[in-house]
Amino acid sequence: MKRMILTLLAFAAAAGSVKADYRILGESETSFHEAVWQYEKGEYGAAVRSCENAILQRRTEKEKELEVLGDSVTSRAAMSAGGRISALLPVLSERGEQKSVSIINQYLKRYGSENFDDSVDALLRFIENRKTYPEALRLMGDIYRIEGEYEFADRYYVSAYENSDSLDVPDEKYEILYSMADISRLLGDDDSYEKRLLSIAAKDSKFTDENFMSAMRNTVSRNDDSSFEKFFELYRSSEFYALKAYSLLTDFYNEKGENQRALSVAALCTITGFTRIYDSVSQRDVNFEYTGLKSLFDELQYNPDIVEWGAANDVWKSFSTFADTALACGYDNFSRKLNSVLAVSSPERYWQQKAVISIENMNRNQ
Repeated sequence: MKRMILTLLAFAAAAGSVKADYRILGESETSFHEAVWQYEKGEYGAAVRSCENAILQRRTEKEKELEVLGDSVTSRAAMSAGGRISALLPVLSERGEQKSVSIINQYLKRYGSENFDDSVDALLRFIENRKTYPEALRLMGDIYRIEGEYEFADRYYVSAYENSDSLDVPDEKYEILYSMADISRLLGDDDSYEKRLLSIAAKDSKFTDENFMSAMRNTVSRNDDSSFEKFFELYRSSEFYALKAYSLLTDFYNEKGENQRALSVAALCTITGFTRIYDSVSQRDVNFEYTGLKSLFDELQYNPDIVEWGAANDVWKSFSTFADTALACGYDNFSRKLNSVLAVSSPERYWQQKAVISIENMNRNQ
């Protein structure tokens, strides 16, 4: 929701900076803005009505834009531009078609000319795709979820995701998918829950690279004295948007007793969090030398914001879960070595204590 508010502020700034007869930021943005603030105040009924207005207004606005541009780009003079935006704008200016010029310039300014590759057809397709309003659809889903109307919420989330190509912030599609997965969990639909989380994971090339996944599993399965540190030396993954999906899938497979599947996603989850931490520390301290997982964890005492990020994204939990999952698969040496580092150097005391208990339990069961 914070990202949504920031997006609205950007919309407002853009609208205030444009002085033209025709604005691409019209009534639909105002209605959506109202819906967000009503949602924040708990006025859910009013927020739904504002969202519905925004959705209808968005379609009307885009249809009007396409009508205005359609008349301009099909003229004989415009056709001489060869379908290039850069050649079309001077023609339209000379003909006094300021509404069309205003619409085109605002899209170029707001979304970047590179998005359209100087193509009039690409711009028209872009506007056509924006007749839907996925941000408003997503907010409708949020409202119905809060009200306990999970099936209605799911319909709006699915519609928002199906139209996610027109999101102003493209990465919001992952947040929509997470919301869809959460609805599946609330409805007790395990199959849908798994599929929706897997659809997030599948966008990560590392997850779909069976050679990479197999190599990680093989390193862990060696279970010898060197496999633990080799794991953190050999592998990297940077698709941070999938961290939550990996964490949730690990828990899901562990609950189902599918230990090997859990190990695969636990390993990728852990190495993804590790990569983010390693990159952050290395960029801040050019003198930092990685000599093992403990050396990285020890460095975090000087980086409390990274510790906070890790806590917010269950990164420290993922290390502990990885150790537990490795043990469940029979890789006791790997699990013991990881827990030994966590017991001494985990940035959060809870996971230190849990690691100590895990080691004590392993000792008793020997």
